[in-house]
Amino acid sequence: MLLSKIFLANFLIIVSNLFFISSLIPQILLNYKIKSTNGLSTVFILTLLNSGYFYLIYSFANNLPIGYKMVNIIYTFLACLIMFQRFKYSQNNWDKDIKIFSIFILNIFFLVLIGYLIYFKFFSYAYLIGWIPVGIGFWKKLPQIFKIYRNKSVHGFSFYFILISLSANFCEILANLFLKIPIPLIVNNFRGILINLVFLGQFFIYRNNQN
Repeated sequence: MLLSKIFLANFLIIVSNLFFISSLIPQILLNYKIKSTNGLSTVFILTLLNSGYFYLIYSFANNLPIGYKMVNIIYTFLACLIMFQRFKYSQNNWDKDIKIFSIFILNIFFLVLIGYLIYFKFFSYAYLIGWIPVGIGFWKKLPQIFKIYRNKSVHGFSFYFILISLSANFCEILANLFLKIPIPLIVNNFRGILINLVFLGQFFIYRNNQN
């Protein structure tokens, strides 16, 4: 019975990780289709990538299961791809320069922090790193919510991104019923469910204003 619960928990974690990885793909495809990222808030994109970096550090610093490490690597790569699309489809050179500089700073910060953790073996406090993206997560999607509310439109924002992200959050919470996972991940999943439900509400309200 115990083994079956552990198997189910690990299966749910695998499924949730697959959902997390694939959640960004519909948004990437939509951006490519319309050749624009105007439906996304710039702050949302930056914090999406920033939180991905911190979760990547967190998974390695705390030696989480390989599944979490792999999903954070791929998720961060896909977030970088969305940032690249932001650069590529930008029509304002000055704006593009500002964003390129921002992502450069984020990369430098990421590399310095990783190097510090590895060189000084500062893993006794690495657990706290997991709370940084959780803190970011509480406000990172607010600019996107306000952008949709201000424009009264969800044009350029993928419905499937929200639906898949919501499914991933539910799967990981179910996994926690059978297998203990770090508290920051649990808090992040409940936060994700709340925010994604707000997005679903906006899609319902503004579904006829996508042009």
